[in-house]
Amino acid sequence: MGTILLTSTGFRHKVPRETFESLVIDVCGRSPHIVVIPSGAPAKQRGLEELMNYLNTLSNHATVLDLHTQKPEVILDYDVCILGGGSPYVLLTLLRKKGDAILRKFLLEDKLLVGISGGAMVLGKDVAITPLIHPSLPKPLDFDFKGLGYIKQNIFPHFDRYALGFYNDRKKSVDDWLASNEYLGICDEECVLASYP
Repeated sequence: MGTILLTSTGFRHKVPRETFESLVIDVCGRSPHIVVIPSGAPAKQRGLEELMNYLNTLSNHATVLDLHTQKPEVILDYDVCILGGGSPYVLLTLLRKKGDAILRKFLLEDKLLVGISGGAMVLGKDVAITPLIHPSLPKPLDFDFKGLGYIKQNIFPHFDRYALGFYNDRKKSVDDWLASNEYLGICDEECVLASYP
């Protein structure tokens, strides 16, 4: 049975960082092989560098896998796979084309899958809240919002921003979505653990 760790901001906060480090030791021992799949969004490049710097303190075997150009089968050689933040549209499109079956096989090998922000969202039921919380994010035409479904609920990262009024200009739309969907709201300083299958 695989383990899934869902976070909003990766390992910047104490609880997600300590949870991740504990899981890495439990699942992989002291020398984990870690692969990161970024969304490919240029704006997230600085965050990717920060993430890799942190991972390099835990492992001599941390690398980035670009699904735009590399084969997803490589994922199976790793103990930990991290889906980075960024555009759920881009990440979901890439994973549907090139990685869903591999990720499922990866989890069935009792490994650790981590989703950060948009990377967490794609693991849920759908990503239909994305245009409500990120209206400026470019969405492909006729995009299918259906997620990979590893988690039965929808994932709403950065949920504390809702309470802080970040979405007040579209509050009714977000409230309507919240009232009609089953979701996991994950605040920036929190994380959620789940099993697969």
